[in-house]
Amino acid sequence: MTFSSTSLAETLPLIGSVAVMRDGGAYSDILPIYFYCFLLLYGLFWMVPRIGLGTVLAISGLIYAASQATYAAGMFGYGNRFIVFDVPAWQFLLMAFLYIGTRSQDAAELIKRLPQGTFYALMAVAAVVVLVGRQTSYFPTPFEGFAELNSNWPRVQLHPVYLFKILAFISLFCAILLRPEGPLAWLDRVMRWYFSLPFLVNAGKYSIQMFTLHVFMMAGFQQAAPSLSAPGRYALAASLVLLFIVVPGAWVTAKRDMRLRQSPAPAESAAPSRPTSPGEV
Repeated sequence: MTFSSTSLAETLPLIGSVAVMRDGGAYSDILPIYFYCFLLLYGLFWMVPRIGLGTVLAISGLIYAASQATYAAGMFGYGNRFIVFDVPAWQFLLMAFLYIGTRSQDAAELIKRLPQGTFYALMAVAAVVVLVGRQTSYFPTPFEGFAELNSNWPRVQLHPVYLFKILAFISLFCAILLRPEGPLAWLDRVMRWYFSLPFLVNAGKYSIQMFTLHVFMMAGFQQAAPSLSAPGRYALAASLVLLFIVVPGAWVTAKRDMRLRQSPAPAESAAPSRPTSPGEV
């Protein structure tokens, strides 16, 4: 098998497109956000000691604001050709939570010191925002043409209302864990039980690997489904879900067994004592 100059000229751009995740939105979904935000972390190692995390957050906010002016194209004009999600918008969420994380103790103390009435009122407001946000899709914008976009565009562009919904949900969740009192105590117990399940613990520990696995599962299902009957599709979907649940625990067990096999054998507890001669008594 030989490659002609024509086939090589056609192949190299495809390899380059894959390398930069161009036109990879069919299955990659949020994976490019992970990729580029991890690269961004390397820049933070240089920026934060010099200008401070607060300044970095302000710059991030300005980039987010600028990204909201390009709904139709995203990624400053390259969204439809480059990746699905608008990374200049979503990087702000990363920076915001990094900033909040550095002040998590102060935030926790603030929540715990709130008067009980104020605390419950804020919880009620957050709960209403979350519930109403699930039922409505109101995303105002001054720009023309947004109605022609994919129905998922507010998530892809991280519309300010969508961002507000995310922050409301996370605030509600964190407040319950930080101050599980009164009627919230049972919710705290349920959530702590749920998130201590081995599957979720292991899946969270290997989240990137699990996401990549699900991408291949989705691609495989999409390829196989057209040739299957309805019961066959359900059986395949159930099998893939079961496999997805089993894989994290099996992976952790395999790694533990590998470490045990590679660990050096324990030294002998004690060397045999040399017989004592009569002269040494």
